[in-house]
Amino acid sequence: MQNKEQILELQAIFSRRHIGILVAMLLFMTNNLIINNNNDGMKYISCAVICLVLMLDVFFAYFSFFHKYVLVVILRFAEMAIIGMMISDVGGTGIGGMSDLFVIMFYAMFMIETVYMTDLSDPGNRVKFALLGQIPYVIRILYIIISGESNYTAHIVNTVIMGAVSFMIMFSVTRYCGKMQEYYDQCILSRDRMLDRAKDNTDKINESQNTIREANEQLGIKKFELEEAYKRINVVNSNNSLQNKFLRMLLMSSLDLNQLISKAHAMFENDFHIDFSGLIFKDKKIRRKYDSGIDKFFDDEEDYIQFCDFFLSSAFIYEHSGIDGHFIDNDISYDEFPFFKKKGISAIAIKSIVAENPRYNCIYVLFSANYNMFIDKVDFLENIFGQIDIVAKNLTLYHKVEEMSIKDALTGLYNRRYLNLYFDDHFVKEKNIDHNVTLAMLDIDHFKNINDTYGHLFGDQAIEHVSGLIRDCTEKHNGTGFRYGGEEMVVIFENKTLEETVAIMDSLRNDIKNTYIKNGDEAVCVKVSVGVSAYPETTQQINTLIDRADKAMYYSKQNGRDRLTVDGTFEGEE
Repeated sequence: MQNKEQILELQAIFSRRHIGILVAMLLFMTNNLIINNNNDGMKYISCAVICLVLMLDVFFAYFSFFHKYVLVVILRFAEMAIIGMMISDVGGTGIGGMSDLFVIMFYAMFMIETVYMTDLSDPGNRVKFALLGQIPYVIRILYIIISGESNYTAHIVNTVIMGAVSFMIMFSVTRYCGKMQEYYDQCILSRDRMLDRAKDNTDKINESQNTIREANEQLGIKKFELEEAYKRINVVNSNNSLQNKFLRMLLMSSLDLNQLISKAHAMFENDFHIDFSGLIFKDKKIRRKYDSGIDKFFDDEEDYIQFCDFFLSSAFIYEHSGIDGHFIDNDISYDEFPFFKKKGISAIAIKSIVAENPRYNCIYVLFSANYNMFIDKVDFLENIFGQIDIVAKNLTLYHKVEEMSIKDALTGLYNRRYLNLYFDDHFVKEKNIDHNVTLAMLDIDHFKNINDTYGHLFGDQAIEHVSGLIRDCTEKHNGTGFRYGGEEMVVIFENKTLEETVAIMDSLRNDIKNTYIKNGDEAVCVKVSVGVSAYPETTQQINTLIDRADKAMYYSKQNGRDRLTVDGTFEGEE
């Protein structure tokens, strides 16, 4: 619901715009009473009353009377009451005359304007507003009784019936408007909460960046021990040079973690003669996303598995985390670490990084075939590892916030904004697409009935249920899922034929139908309609995939629901 200041501003705008309507009404009356010499002035009394009401309204707006909410409420309801008394006469003479039409139009206009200043989410206000709309009928009944019309009992009964129907219609309309107000209030509240969370995360990022700056300032302060031998001085100078180079690389690099890992590996390989370096995440999915190449480094898959089981275990990571936490072994025992034998690795240095989210826990590794490679580089490695720890945590936090901005909070699927970006970047902007791209559109059948029958909370549960099965499907078949809007979802596959996609989506449709959702003691079945389009099998224009899949899905809706339709297999397509 808008606050009172916004309501007053909006009502003032309405009233100022009434000046154009007032001019038109005055021209209408001038044309009929003066120019056309129409002497029946009684026919235009209603128009004159409307003009007086509009003049009062415009006067209040232009002379700053719209600064008190109570005054505006009284004005609006007085306008409706006055016009309501005028409209009561329409029932007796018909609406054929222009004056009667004006009365009806202005009554509707004032009612609409009053809606915008009423909190219709309150049932009491809805009843009051619906009752206010019956003013014409009340006045009409009084008029019939006072005037003593013939057969007035029948007229009164008819007027009461019309008033009752009008009340029910207005109450239904105001109830719908009230529900819409509640919905948009919830949307605004959710948005504000999301903005607050984003602000909190931004503050955390700023704190991390301040920590980095403080660390960088400290790294610039070095004490050189003049008593050390020239060899020690040369080693320290060499290490500092490499460290500064590494720091400049971190500061000048983008926030692309894969690119940063690649640059760091190239620097260590060229300047430090390291055989392998990289950031390795404990979580397999995140590890695949930020590929360090560790799986390709080991020739034997069993060696790779043993390496991960040991160094990516929670016990190892937490033991060697923190500011001073690291693991350095300058003389590897192949009895203890047999997986290094085939690669001839003799020295390793590993830094564990513990993130706020355990899924982002990781290690940074340096492997060398030279014995004692790190024996005189402990201080250097501690500084490098400290920088890596800060940067890795900062970057993972950044990517976490970035992921929150492109994912739908309810379903965990990517949102529609990201779908548009994804589709443009991957397909529309590409000049030559040389592989299959298939797209499926899903829509939950009878979703409105589900909400009406079981409530909106269960409706959200149904959307979460379907989205969870979509996530499982896309993870299994290397697809990408999106929430298109409301109860509509989109799934995109690359390098899959139309036949493969149809089989996958039909299996998903059956899984959704055969997996029941608990609602108290009741098990509810949810079904979906699916449409599938494919490039280049059903269309040569990849930018039409979404629209064609949407049409195929609607064909499924119109032809029985709970079915899958392939683009190009039904009539009515362009």
